[in-house]
Amino acid sequence: MNNDVSKIYEVSIFEAAPTPEPRLSRILKNLPGRDFALNQLKYAEQRLLHEIKHRLDLMEPTEADHALVDHSTSGQLSARLSELLENSQIQTREQAEYNYFYTILESLVPDQARILSALSEGIGYPLIHVEAGTRFVWTHYAVECVSSVGKNCGVQCADLTHIYVQHLRNMGLVRIEPVEHSQTMKYEILETEPVVRKVLEQLKKNGQRSRIIRHTLRISDFGERLWAACQR
Repeated sequence: MNNDVSKIYEVSIFEAAPTPEPRLSRILKNLPGRDFALNQLKYAEQRLLHEIKHRLDLMEPTEADHALVDHSTSGQLSARLSELLENSQIQTREQAEYNYFYTILESLVPDQARILSALSEGIGYPLIHVEAGTRFVWTHYAVECVSSVGKNCGVQCADLTHIYVQHLRNMGLVRIEPVEHSQTMKYEILETEPVVRKVLEQLKKNGQRSRIIRHTLRISDFGERLWAACQR
């Protein structure tokens, strides 16, 4: 899209975009947290307008522009970084938290949201790692974070639960705690999962030792903080 057309779209978008604040002011005037809600709405509206502008700038170039793509990429990155730095100076703490939480949620799939919802109830679920090693030393985990939480909460791809949980762990949303001996039977059932059996068989075939390490999966403090923010 050429610059003139892009500017026309930008002007049209920014002039035509309605602001819902007056209407919401009437609706929310007797509710607690009105000022915070309106500030968040205004900030979200600004983000939306910036995102629309950003996407217009990134629209697929014409054939005449192909030669300029390699040179324009660094400019786009620089512009994005400048925008982030500018926003970092004007955003509030609440807006900064909102942005980070929003980014995290954008990285999740529905099955992972379901797992997080189940963990938000404060229940701990059995989780196991399969560790591999040589005759003298344990060297690495052959598979990690196999848990019963996926089947228990009804995810669609239960066989991907260990991958879902690893990602949630990497995002800081869950924590792995010591074994709960009161759930021995649940651990034994979990150890018969296909992914576990397959790994154990492969390690045996390779002449490696293996052992199962039992843990408990729970939502982390940060996960609880995100979940609470989503309920506001």
